[in-house]
Amino acid sequence: MRADDRRPARLTTLALAALAAGFVLGGCAPPGTRGPLAVPEDTDETCMPTTQYPSAAIGTILTNKSSGELHITRVELRGADNLDLGDSSLMPSPGDLLLADKYPPTDQFPDDWPNAEPIADATVAGNENQLVLVTQVTPADPDRTGSFAGLDIYYTDSRGKEYLEPTQHSLRMTPGSCKPGQ
Repeated sequence: MRADDRRPARLTTLALAALAAGFVLGGCAPPGTRGPLAVPEDTDETCMPTTQYPSAAIGTILTNKSSGELHITRVELRGADNLDLGDSSLMPSPGDLLLADKYPPTDQFPDDWPNAEPIADATVAGNENQLVLVTQVTPADPDRTGSFAGLDIYYTDSRGKEYLEPTQHSLRMTPGSCKPGQ
């Protein structure tokens, strides 16, 4: 058994770029402090041409293996260059991503997506419950390449202890080609 398999929760990042239009799929504990969520050693980068997808949604599956609820308090882009973070929401299951009313997501993110719950009201129940954290990302200047190195997910456990859990999945949005070397 690997050390990360013993963590109380698993957080897996999905890149769902092949799906419909544009899917890629206060203080806190210091970075690196492990809480009831864990992230895989995923360092993949997804590239999306902005001519095709002017906005993207990052889907991250959250699995809470602890017995208590987790409260997602905020999400931030890490190492962002020319990308703006839009709304974040929680959806009950990965399948709900396919039921979205609008592509790409808009500023009315929680209203456009069935079963989405705004982060301000979001909890992840314990005992293997899974939800999908969906975060909207848009280039500040669509004529320039934008990127980020991962997401920082801030949350509290049922006792109120605060945590930061970083993901490693990165995204590049470019007005040019996503082919290697271009």
